[in-house]
Parts: sequence; structure tokens; C-alpha cells
Amino acid sequence: MDSRGGNGDGGDGDGEEEEEDDDDDDDDAGSLKKILRKLLSAIGDGSGLKTQQRKSKARGRKSKKNPEVLDTKRNEDQDMRLTYLELVRVIFKETFNVDGDDGFVLHETALPELVLAHQEGMANDEPNKDDLHFDMTAGPDSEWNAAVIQILLEKLQDACEGVDGLDSRSDAYLVDILKDKYARVRAVYLKGTPRMKESGKNETAREVAGRVKRDKDSANKKARTRERRINKYTNRLETASLIAEIKKHDNADDAGNWRWLKMMIEHLGRDGMSSDESEIEGDTEAAFYPRALPWRREMESELQLLDSEYLKRARARTKRGAKHIQRKRGIRKLVSKRDPAGGLPLCLYDDDWLVSQTKRAVHSLAPTTEFKWRDLNIINMKV
Repeated sequence: MDSRGGNGDGGDGDGEEEEEDDDDDDDDAGSLKKILRKLLSAIGDGSGLKTQQRKSKARGRKSKKNPEVLDTKRNEDQDMRLTYLELVRVIFKETFNVDGDDGFVLHETALPELVLAHQEGMANDEPNKDDLHFDMTAGPDSEWNAAVIQILLEKLQDACEGVDGLDSRSDAYLVDILKDKYARVRAVYLKGTPRMKESGKNETAREVAGRVKRDKDSANKKARTRERRINKYTNRLETASLIAEIKKHDNADDAGNWRWLKMMIEHLGRDGMSSDESEIEGDTEAAFYPRALPWRREMESELQLLDSEYLKRARARTKRGAKHIQRKRGIRKLVSKRDPAGGLPLCLYDDDWLVSQTKRAVHSLAPTTEFKWRDLNIINMKV
């Protein structure tokens, strides 16, 4: 028996039917899937897209993490974990015929009558191993989805046997990563269901597709911004480390200052780097405009020194190739809305900003005193 069902209307209406214009066919399930399928084709595979799961009234107990599983995750080799996650990705791709997580926006949820029959013990052959479907209205611990995950567990166990050198993992561990995967794809599915508008009507298919695309564009923009922060941190740390070693080798007078700069970047970490707003200027020239961090103390001179030295060395290494995008400071007053980074040395927070915060907010930051600020004479720090 076919276990599939439609996405559903996703709304909270009372079930009364409303008249629709004959030429308005965007609200039926077929139209929704058609438009979403075109959208997926246009934006490509978004398996890296992270979405936020909406709260659901669906049945199913809340998952509790197994302490042994948590301990395994904390201590396991990162490459080994990535191997297991890749196996799960392949199993989901082959079982549900999707290219990535975004493909689950079109997943056919299990038919409610089959789910109910399964719960009452009247559907011995369901879920169908050859035509597997999640019950997207429920969490991973519902009876139906637990049965689906058990089938996927068997597939995952078979796949693990074919990988040489793979460390063994408990069934509880494998079930846990399968549940995590389901939570991600269910979040994608829920984003593709019509939501009720302020007017009381559900979104049309085109409105759903537009919202999905906007969410994806926003997520991609955040990912690019995050990547730039990581690159900024890496470049600054490598630059400070390299020059500190050179200065130490040469017994330079300012060797200690460069070691201090290195420690400053290490303490700031990735989250202590400002975000950049990219823009194309003129016809082809691109530029980054840093967003100021109101909670971070003034340190533009120190950071500018590191950025200048990095660019100098980058240009020397690659006289040809990709052009480095310039970072323009102070031209636009852009302010970051990100939450302040916690656990930093107290001296790296802005004094005025700290004064404006409540004692509870400052306490939650858990600032340290292990690092002291040093006023540098940047002009004399020649390389």
C-alpha cells in the first residue's frame, strides 16, 4: 500500500472550505510541489542549509540524549564522525531519492490512516521498506518514525560493514545521528508547508516558494559572513604568529609586542572578529565594509596593522591570480547586531559598553583577567 500523503496545509484553520477563483490554482498541492521543484532546480542543492525547526503539536516524545552517546561524541575523532555522517547522508539520498536536505521540502509524508493503523497494530507490513516515508507531523520518537529509523539503522549497519578501518559504534550512537538527520530534514519540510497569513488564509504556492528562497538566501548570506570571519581570524593569527617568530629570531626590540598581538587574536577568537558587508563598487571592484562591534574595545590600529601585513605578504606570494578585496574602515557606520562573545579577557570589552550593561549581563559573559591590554606604538612596529 502506498504510504505517502501530501504536505498538508500547515495552517491552524477550522477546516471550513472557502471559494476560490477558477484561475487561481496556486493553492493546490500539485501546484505547490511544481513551484517548489522549480525553485530547488534553480537554487541547486542546499544540503548545507541550516534551518530552524518550528514548534509542532505533533505526537511523539521528546528525545533524551544517551549519556554514553554524548561521551562518545565528545571524545571521538572528528574524521571518524564525519565518515559516519557521510554514510547517513548517502543512505538518506538513496532511500528517499533526494540530492540533499533541501530535497525533503517535497517529501511525501506518510498517510495518516497508515500511521494510525501502525499504532493500533493493524498494519504489520508498514512502514514499507521499499517505499519508505517519514511521518513529518511527528518527531523522531513517534511509533511510526521509530520504525522508519529502525529500518534506516539496518541499512546504516550494513553500510558500516563495508568501510575498512571504521571504528565500531553502538546502536544508540547510530540511532542518535539518524534522529539528528531526521530533525534537519523535517525542518526543511516544514518550511515548505503553507503557513497562515494575517488575513486568515494560507499562503499560495508562489508565496511559499518565495519564503523558502528568501530563507535560503538569508542562510547563505550568514554562512558567507561567518566564513569571512573565520578567514579573517585565521589570516590575522597566522600573520601575527609568523612575524612574532621572525622578530624572536632576530632579537628585535618589538618581538614582545608581536607576541602580544598574537595572544590578543587568540583570545578574541573567531567570534571576536567583526562581520563584513560586501558590496560591488562601480563596474567590477568589490569592497568589504566592516560592521563595528559595540561591545569590543577600540583596536582598529592593531587590527589594521595585521591586515596590512597579511595583504603585503599575500601580494608578494601571488603577483598573479585572485585579486584581494579591499576592506574599507570608517567609511560607513555599520554596526553589528551579533551577541557579544563571552569568556573574553575583561580588557577586550569596551568600558562604556560594559557600564551600560546590567550586572547579570556582565556576569553571563564570564570575562577573565588572564590577559592585560598593552598600548602599542604601531608606527614604530616595522616589519
